[in-house]
Amino acid sequence: MSIGAIFMLEDILWWWHFDFWDVFFPGILIFLGIALVMRKSSNNKPTGTDEVDYIDDMAIFGGGEKKITSQNFKGGKITAVFGGSKVNLSQADISDGQPVLDVFAMFGGTEVVVPPDWTIKTEVTAIFGGFSDKRQTAINVVHNVEKVLTIKGIVLFGGGEVKNL
Repeated sequence: MSIGAIFMLEDILWWWHFDFWDVFFPGILIFLGIALVMRKSSNNKPTGTDEVDYIDDMAIFGGGEKKITSQNFKGGKITAVFGGSKVNLSQADISDGQPVLDVFAMFGGTEVVVPPDWTIKTEVTAIFGGFSDKRQTAINVVHNVEKVLTIKGIVLFGGGEVKNL
């Protein structure tokens, strides 16, 4: 990266010609690659957590579907790059506290299926994409204030949705 930056600085300083595609676009790609690798390699899993209680799903140029039946769900991470994933939490139950589901979608999508009585807080930033809550509301379902799932993350040129069955 240092050698590339030196060559790029030489072009910028000696030529007053400024072109976005030659200067910033490679830097953006490098930044997104480093962010993706660092995000995957970081260990943010809560201590004392079993694998079934915490989801870590990555879909790159592909996809899949996972069904979580944990009765002590603690959150996790979902990454979709040029692919998609579906996570079915309809048979799961939330542990004590507020689990956080971290979503990253770039040119891909994510679908999260939740039970109808969960309260969902969506804090997803969408850039040239979208993340929507498509849960069906029923009159006889009361949202449990103790079962709160927070969905955070970023969606770039992709999409995501939360829904129930």
